[in-house]
Amino acid sequence: MFNGSDIEGIDFKLDEYRKEFAKTAKEKITTAEAIVKAYPKPNPPLRHGGDNAYYTPTKDFVQMPKLNDFDTKEDYYRTLFHEFIHSTGHKKRLDRIVPGASFGNAAYAKEELVAEFGAIFLSAEAGIMWRNNSNHAEYIKNWESALKYLKDDNKLLFRASSQAQKATDFILQRDENGVPKYLHGLLKTVKKKVTRQKEVVGMNAPEIILDLPPIKEMILRLPPKQELLIATSSSKIATKLQQEEFKEGTVQAPVNTVLPEVVAENKTPLLQQNNNVATKPQQESTKPQQVLHESKRGTTKQHKNVLSTSDINNMTFDTLPFTGEWASFMQEPAKTMKLAIWGKPKNGKTAGATKLANYLTNFGSILYNFADQGINKSTQDLWKLSGLHEKENAFLSEAREIKDLEKLCASGDYDFVFIDMINTYIHRTGMKPHEFEDRFIKKFPNISFILIFEVTKSGNFKGDQGWTHLPDALITVDSFVMHNQGRYGVGEYVVWEEGLRKVNPKKYKEYFGEEEDEKEIVIDL
Repeated sequence: MFNGSDIEGIDFKLDEYRKEFAKTAKEKITTAEAIVKAYPKPNPPLRHGGDNAYYTPTKDFVQMPKLNDFDTKEDYYRTLFHEFIHSTGHKKRLDRIVPGASFGNAAYAKEELVAEFGAIFLSAEAGIMWRNNSNHAEYIKNWESALKYLKDDNKLLFRASSQAQKATDFILQRDENGVPKYLHGLLKTVKKKVTRQKEVVGMNAPEIILDLPPIKEMILRLPPKQELLIATSSSKIATKLQQEEFKEGTVQAPVNTVLPEVVAENKTPLLQQNNNVATKPQQESTKPQQVLHESKRGTTKQHKNVLSTSDINNMTFDTLPFTGEWASFMQEPAKTMKLAIWGKPKNGKTAGATKLANYLTNFGSILYNFADQGINKSTQDLWKLSGLHEKENAFLSEAREIKDLEKLCASGDYDFVFIDMINTYIHRTGMKPHEFEDRFIKKFPNISFILIFEVTKSGNFKGDQGWTHLPDALITVDSFVMHNQGRYGVGEYVVWEEGLRKVNPKKYKEYFGEEEDEKEIVIDL
């Protein structure tokens, strides 16, 4: 194998190599997408927008320009792999990134070498040809002065390469047979079965059914007496039927023939789509137009908001892999969940909400909006008791205006937003449930919203009952115990054991059993 630039007499036009724009999701590189999707959980969120690609360890997310902004899709994935290799250095993963490393110093130079090597390794895994990209060359030139450290450390390249291999292995997660995790999904195959019937004469002709994936309804417009060729790319034969023979019934005999190009609704040749047609002899047919239906029908343009069973079965949704007591509390919720928390004052709803916020920092950045109590000594104590004071991706706000809250959500910096209490905004603006849904839930679909409500003296929800229909789950708090009920199962979580023991000893015994009475110790002297 030789570099094309080293070969004389032939212009391979390497500078123009695959300078196409990736216009649709169909042009994504399947293997590369699978590698990114199989990243170990909790994975750093991937966000798109802007002109710069970077990974931020303080907030633990990867930022990328959109796919169409790159010259080629290969350039996009090489850059994406570079940033994801950086993310493996976070302290909760491989703990490789040196805090305080600045542009140009030795630690920074080594980390960039690790990311570049790792991007090459992952590109090779994805089958992406690595060429001398000007962007990569210019990027390396920007920190060329840092390469002076190679003179002082002649093993720097080897160490960087070794760290890059560890980062690559971390992402690929090979099993005992050396098969990376992403391949397990790609290696699954679906066998197609074709049922054939013997030749039958007359109106008792059986139905010919091909067990194939669902496609859209296709209409073949045929003039009278024109032959109808039913294409089947798997057997390379066709069934020849005259239109009038549909009325009388006929012998269905397979004949070798040249398959015609049948163009479906999207103008793509039928055989290229691998969409075969299942037919059934009709008892009556007086119109020159025949409509052929697959045994399984997909969604048509006339019903664009309708999904078939196969459509919903093939859909995938991101979830949060909760473990331990949190998994017992609410199983494995959606990545973009919506929760409502309420309870009487001084029963632990804010304490419970901050503990939940602390756990969610394992999956992304959180913003806790103390709209009701603001930020004060009590807030500081709650922050410390919940453990949030040790989290670099946890942030506070005392915003009380809708427009200010919208700006915070629009920043794209937060994955989970707690609003404590939402009643503050309701009282100040008269906001209705559908207004919150339009201005926040639909406008920011990538954010999970956790709303804390106040209740009546009897402990019931206070306000428009429409708010109770917005969340996926309702969490009530009583005597420092959170009770979850909704789409994520039913569960309980004790916010504060000592508080539960003091305010509700009976309930405490149900959870933790009887306490042993202290025995009197008598010493005879």
